[in-house]
Amino acid sequence: MSKELKQLMHQMAVKKYAKSPPKKLLFKILHEIEMKKHYGYARSWDILVELLATWLMHNADLTLGSMCCKPFQGLDPKRYKDLYDHIESLDLFNHYVTAAKANPWDYIGECYMLGPRKQSLVGPGQNMTPKGLVDMIIKMTYTEEKIEKLTTQLDTLVRRH
Repeated sequence: MSKELKQLMHQMAVKKYAKSPPKKLLFKILHEIEMKKHYGYARSWDILVELLATWLMHNADLTLGSMCCKPFQGLDPKRYKDLYDHIESLDLFNHYVTAAKANPWDYIGECYMLGPRKQSLVGPGQNMTPKGLVDMIIKMTYTEEKIEKLTTQLDTLVRRH
């Protein structure tokens, strides 16, 4: 396939995303992660949350979100740089945020509960917090301190001296 044809197909796909609903865009991002990294659904979901948080940190006004705690400085930018750049080149993050703002709803929560192929990440009576979200909360809480490996669920509630 020629380079020009690939570029044309890429442009057509990006235009199509502009008209897609937010839920479909999240599943498309998830699909791109699964195709590039070949992880299972749960790990791919964690990466999606981490990449979306990083995109929002770089591209959205988060001043209201940091009123009561230290502002989020982002996760490790080198961790999934190739994947982030790929999804950013498709403009999926921007289209998702634009579509979600146009029709606000908890699309992330809905996609988390349903899964792309009815593979829910939750079971009866449980809701797992994505690892990327936990890492973000820890970094917002302990920005200047060296964070050692947490050994219990309550470690984030205790300041180490």
